[in-house]
Amino acid sequence: YQRRVRGVLLIYLKSNLLTMSDQVTKLQEQLADLALIQSKISNTITTTLNDLWNNRNFAVVDAHFYPQCTNHSPIKSTIGINDFKQYFVLPLFDAFPDLKWISHEVISDGRTSIVSRFTFSGTHKGKPFAGFQPQNKKVSWEGITIIHLDDAGLIYEIRTLFDREELFSQLIGEDKKPKVETKESKSKEGETKDQ
Repeated sequence: YQRRVRGVLLIYLKSNLLTMSDQVTKLQEQLADLALIQSKISNTITTTLNDLWNNRNFAVVDAHFYPQCTNHSPIKSTIGINDFKQYFVLPLFDAFPDLKWISHEVISDGRTSIVSRFTFSGTHKGKPFAGFQPQNKKVSWEGITIIHLDDAGLIYEIRTLFDREELFSQLIGEDKKPKVETKESKSKEGETKDQ
């Protein structure tokens, strides 16, 4: 009797182990598929933003953005792709004729959200920007962009974050870099106070 129970138990365990092994294999395949999807989404978004900012290709906005896309930015927020192009993108191109965009890293959830860390750089020698007259100053600013996609893969929301005041200080030529105190700078400061 015990041999029969052990035999049945062994058969049961072997079949369950095979089933569990199949499930693990399927899960591994799904994870690999998700990683591939994440990579494709990240590459598509990076290519789209590169084409827009570095190649000045407005057609990518029409192809990859939802018509009523919302754009939230420290400079200008817009609703709709026409306003995005006219009131957000074009003023940057007009103010900074040599504008460059660099993507440092892209993170995706594999479905609908992408975060990109970027740097913009250019020389303010074109039209006025954000109320600042061009003074031929080279500027650069870093930030992150959070992008949300709809079910069709179109960008329906962009939220860009960066230090606007740092950009503005560069446009007027102020040095907003933090001062690092050293023993030498403290002693010079003390000498100045004594005089």
